[in-house]
Amino acid sequence: LIGVAVDQIVARVSYETEARIFQAFQPKQSEPSSEQDGQRLALARAILEKFRADPKVPPLPYSLILVENEMANAFAFPGGVIGLTTGLLEMLTEEIEVAFVIGHELGHFYNRDHLQGLGRAAGFGIMMAVLFDMGSGAESFGNIINFVFQRSYSQEREIEADRFGLELVYDAYA
Repeated sequence: LIGVAVDQIVARVSYETEARIFQAFQPKQSEPSSEQDGQRLALARAILEKFRADPKVPPLPYSLILVENEMANAFAFPGGVIGLTTGLLEMLTEEIEVAFVIGHELGHFYNRDHLQGLGRAAGFGIMMAVLFDMGSGAESFGNIINFVFQRSYSQEREIEADRFGLELVYDAYA
């Protein structure tokens, strides 16, 4: 029930409103620590600009940030920030691979996954606080239940983001 309510609210939030709300919370970009990281980030930014021309891509003030971390990962942060780890960019050797990752993250913006996830977590947390005394261990119990319910939802969101990313890559590179 919380998920349905959150999805209805998120559907009514414009991209302009999302950008305005999350502008103050944007992660800060640091300078790449090596010339190679700088080149990889420049390539990723060029790909992002290419994708922004596609009418399916939501109109957000996108920015790419590089996160110094050996783990291969990428993320979509509300308001238009796409984070890429140095570990991920080291692993990807072809432009098309980087393009797919960026397309996938744009798919999360298109589907509003980041806002829905935040809303669902907040809504579930409020519900648990109202229903249970959080000092009695209900918080841990609530976290477990939330994890179980969100797991299949999250897998569906990842598949949808993959699909969106593939379409962008196909349209831009085919």
